[in-house]
Amino acid sequence: MSSLTRDLHKNFTMAGNVLHSLLKEGESRRYSSEELIKLCSVIVTAEYCVETVQQLEEKLKEKVPKAVTEQIDFTDEKIQDVENGCDSALTIMAKKPWHTIKSVGDQSDFINQLIYHFKTVIPLIRENLHTSRKYFTQLCLKFANAFIAKYITVLYKCRFNSADGSSNILGCEQLLLDTHSLKTVLLNLPSIESMVNRQAPANYTKVVVKGMNQAEMIIKIVMTPVSPPQMFNSQVLNLLPEITISEYQKLLDLKALKRQEQVELVDLFKVAAGERAIRTEEVKVEDEKSLSKRALNTTSKFMSSSAEQGSRILNLEKLMKKGLYFNS
Repeated sequence: MSSLTRDLHKNFTMAGNVLHSLLKEGESRRYSSEELIKLCSVIVTAEYCVETVQQLEEKLKEKVPKAVTEQIDFTDEKIQDVENGCDSALTIMAKKPWHTIKSVGDQSDFINQLIYHFKTVIPLIRENLHTSRKYFTQLCLKFANAFIAKYITVLYKCRFNSADGSSNILGCEQLLLDTHSLKTVLLNLPSIESMVNRQAPANYTKVVVKGMNQAEMIIKIVMTPVSPPQMFNSQVLNLLPEITISEYQKLLDLKALKRQEQVELVDLFKVAAGERAIRTEEVKVEDEKSLSKRALNTTSKFMSSSAEQGSRILNLEKLMKKGLYFNS
């Protein structure tokens, strides 16, 4: 084992001990400001490792058969703390009596709670990752993907139907206003509470717009009458052209339709959608994973050149050989 290898092993162990004290497997928790700063410091220190692994990943993909290249993926950043901080607000959203709302007003309290959380956590992380802008951008992108998926899941749990079985249009309009407000906040999330109004990367904007537009379309479909059924299905396919059968079934459940009525609508939907109706949920999930991965790879290449990576790695190796980077 070379001296450099021993140094790397020792330093990785030290960094691992710091992370282990903060991140415990299977444990979901919130972090203090001091702990978030410490985590950001570890991220910045270890960034050269990420860049080295990215280079290794590309080299491995060049050497192995194409059939197994998709199995090589070293990117697994965690954004659990930011996401966990949204849970209480989303719980309020799910339990809110949308079916009893009698007027549309300002944005709901759960949106204000989400905005407060974003304004508290995101600037702190951004400040402590100011030398690792690429990693911060990737964190925002991964959070947007995870959060929007969770938001849509919660949306399907909301109750809009009145006692007579009809959808409360005012409740739908209020949530539609809330969803639009949230989309505006998410689009500016990377620069929230920043004095510098930096434009978000195009890939990040694309993810937010696509995901939140889907949420808005779901609410509009809840507001759409199911009679006549042909017109209803036409509107569904117009608003959500990539909808799967399982997602269509969730829409019908959200509208609280009777089972027999749902069966008839599903049969008509399969005819109207044609080949799109047989697209499985698994295929769509794989498509979304592939889109997210391509977005991350593109962002990474945009934010950092290989020349900069090589220079930083070389400088760090020199420091480690001299024993200056970590204290024994």
